[in-house]
Amino acid sequence: MQITAYIWEREGPQGFFSGVKSMMIGQAIVKAMAFSTNAYMIDFLQVNPLTHNLPHSATLLMAACMAGFVASFVVTPVERVSVLMQAQQTNKYASEMDCFLSVLRKEGPGDLFTRGLGATLCREVPSDGIYFWLYGLLMASPYVGLVPAALAPLLFGGFAGMASWLPIYPVDQVKTIIQNTDDEQAENKSMWSVTQQLYRDGGVAAFYDGLDAKLLRAFVHHAFTFGTF
Repeated sequence: MQITAYIWEREGPQGFFSGVKSMMIGQAIVKAMAFSTNAYMIDFLQVNPLTHNLPHSATLLMAACMAGFVASFVVTPVERVSVLMQAQQTNKYASEMDCFLSVLRKEGPGDLFTRGLGATLCREVPSDGIYFWLYGLLMASPYVGLVPAALAPLLFGGFAGMASWLPIYPVDQVKTIIQNTDDEQAENKSMWSVTQQLYRDGGVAAFYDGLDAKLLRAFVHHAFTFGTF
């Protein structure tokens, strides 16, 4: 609530929508990559002679983790731009494209596409693994019959989204700090150094700051994601 009041006082209603354009564009690209990879891998594993006899849950989990791995290479630059747009105190970047091109010119493609990649992989692989795996299991379970057919993707998608965030939220905190840096600060922003600094500043609780809001957002976001898929 304190953060909400602070943003409202300093920036007004528009402050809550800072970076929303980059997030919408980025999420469209990321979800397209993750969902298509997951669907392709399920089909591949089901017909491959080495894996076609695997239990259904194992097939779902392997496909889901691969989706997270592939999507990480898209997520990294997309979220770098989104983080910088949301965190800017002045109008340093005129638009998402201006931010993208500015970082590309200043730091080169290597930094744009790899800064935070390690943390992103550590987040996306288990997160998408839980996300698609749990949703697939729930949709194939007897629980589907307990709710109207149209509501099942919404409810189970929301639950899967919340579950996917719980174990990896601390990694997301670290990743966000790493990506919210310019070229001069990058040398001091490794995963380990950021983790140590977070712990020194706030203990274990610092890694879960804002989790309640993230879970609420995750339920709504992923309910509509699967509901429209």
